[in-house]
Amino acid sequence: MIRFALVLFFILVVFVFTIKNLDKTIRIQSFFGYESPPLPVYLLVIGAFFFGMLMAVVLLLPEWVKNRMQLRRHEKTLQRLELEFDKNRSSSKKEKNSHQRMDKEDEAL
Repeated sequence: MIRFALVLFFILVVFVFTIKNLDKTIRIQSFFGYESPPLPVYLLVIGAFFFGMLMAVVLLLPEWVKNRMQLRRHEKTLQRLELEFDKNRSSSKKEKNSHQRMDKEDEAL
């Protein structure tokens, strides 16, 4: 719900910004003498925002993949250890029952 509210707020801000800056334009000049045609300000701002989002995804993706692989490895280890624990617990119960029977037999003699 909070995510939906934030997305809705962002869309509203972008819409208001776009309406307020429809008639304003900018020319971008590079170091090499290139000059862009007049571009609306809102396109540059929205483009910069989406470029930033793309860069964040590109930079965070390797770490996310690494963490997912590590999580899977730990889940497999946890499953293996749980199986081993259950196996040891069941064999421990069998030994305990066996010792109790032996003690009862010794007492009977």
